[in-house]
Amino acid sequence: MSRDWNLATHAGSDHLRRPLEEKYAKLKNKSTVFCFLLNRVYFNRDQNFATASLSKSRAILCELLATRTIRQWQNLIELSNILITSWPVFSGCSDEVLQKGRELQNEFDERERVGNAMEMAIISDAKIFVKSAPCQKVISAIWSGSIVYTAESAHSLIRDSYKRAPIHYYDPRKAPLLDHYR
Repeated sequence: MSRDWNLATHAGSDHLRRPLEEKYAKLKNKSTVFCFLLNRVYFNRDQNFATASLSKSRAILCELLATRTIRQWQNLIELSNILITSWPVFSGCSDEVLQKGRELQNEFDERERVGNAMEMAIISDAKIFVKSAPCQKVISAIWSGSIVYTAESAHSLIRDSYKRAPIHYYDPRKAPLLDHYR
């Protein structure tokens, strides 16, 4: 992996990476990081002998762009929102795609949330992304308990999506004695 990562970050790929990096940095869209990592999962799953090496390069580029894009946010709450907010997968897709989804699945919900950027990084084995300073900042804040969020699961037996609480700083003076969100 490190050899491939070094190949992707060498000066030879700057003519491809830098314009993409600048383009997505201008958007200031918080879902961009999630989209990069979701694409990384897709490219890593390519088993076709003819396209597997190209897909691996694309997956590395997606991780690199996600790592570079996350650096533009410094605020801990913004970083937390970017990394651990569950995004609706079908948001903004065409009616044709929604109709196809309804045909394929009986209980189709276009608002279904598939996961967050941190989960996609773990699934796709994006070690460099997870080791980056912004990710480590959020992981440390969650681990220490200073950031509180409600984890969602689309595949749980008993869904508790009605209890969604926004990502917030933990304030011990305002928190109940037994806080099930923490």
